[in-house]
Amino acid sequence: MKRIVCISLFIGMLATLKAQDPAFSQFYACPLYMNPALAGTTECGRLGLNYRLQFPGFDAFNNFAVTYDQNLENINSGFGAQVTAFVPNKISQYYNVNLFYSYQIRISKKFYMRAGLAGGLKLHDFRTAEIVLPDNTPGEGENLVDNLYYAPDFSIGIYGTYDEKYYFGFSAAHFTSTFGIEGTNIEHFDNSFPIKLTAHGGADIAVGHRSGYSISPNFIYQYQAGFNNFCIGVYGNMKMITTGLWYKTNVKFVSPDVNSHGICALVGISFDKINVGYSYDCYLSGVGLKSLGAHEVSLQWNFCVYTGTQKRVIKAIKSPRF
Repeated sequence: MKRIVCISLFIGMLATLKAQDPAFSQFYACPLYMNPALAGTTECGRLGLNYRLQFPGFDAFNNFAVTYDQNLENINSGFGAQVTAFVPNKISQYYNVNLFYSYQIRISKKFYMRAGLAGGLKLHDFRTAEIVLPDNTPGEGENLVDNLYYAPDFSIGIYGTYDEKYYFGFSAAHFTSTFGIEGTNIEHFDNSFPIKLTAHGGADIAVGHRSGYSISPNFIYQYQAGFNNFCIGVYGNMKMITTGLWYKTNVKFVSPDVNSHGICALVGISFDKINVGYSYDCYLSGVGLKSLGAHEVSLQWNFCVYTGTQKRVIKAIKSPRF
């Protein structure tokens, strides 16, 4: 009986983890993860690295992302590639591998729009050798075997800016979620992935008469598997330094006991071609202060891969850096 209870609890934990995609608090430091239309929104190429350590007070979750995207001025396009990993434990690990394409059009002198598409694979690596029950019985004894689940994964998005001050976007991720792949252990796992809808926007408001000083209010709303994620925040930009403060709430209206609220503080430094950011999430309810929140670091390197002496002039679309 103990074995059945433990396996049921473990399967329930995985179902909870799958209900929502892992998130990064430095939303625009991992822009393609939020909206594929943001691929190629810098002057040249951009290499991004992201790492998030969540719930270090418990068994910590680890999120990783490696991203490269590039602007192609001649065809008003951008492309990119991204690998993300969510590692909640040694037993179950999730990976996304995606390619991106975006196309930019000029609506008017001040209004630009960009549409993007991402396509790839979503993978779930399940390792029963790491399962050990309280009576020291390995997971294989419960008819669970190692397996690598995979499914095609596509996302679409749009993004626009007006007057280089206002920006907004919308994306739909996993709209092929019904293409679940059957396999071993199928009685325990649903291999489809809930569709995630994201709406985001903000403004960049200059402060004073000196360039490089501004405040940037922002919002992000996401819906996935019955959860409503609201994030409201503001960035302060002071030339090389960016600071930010977000209020975040995760609400599932049919189950108030899973509601959570928290704040996220961040600081970023921008050099000539490199952006480095650090943020900390503090949870005020739900898992609470005992979880010790979440630490996140990001690194972006902007560089050109073109040869020649002619300077390239590109209308880089506006978006925050972190």
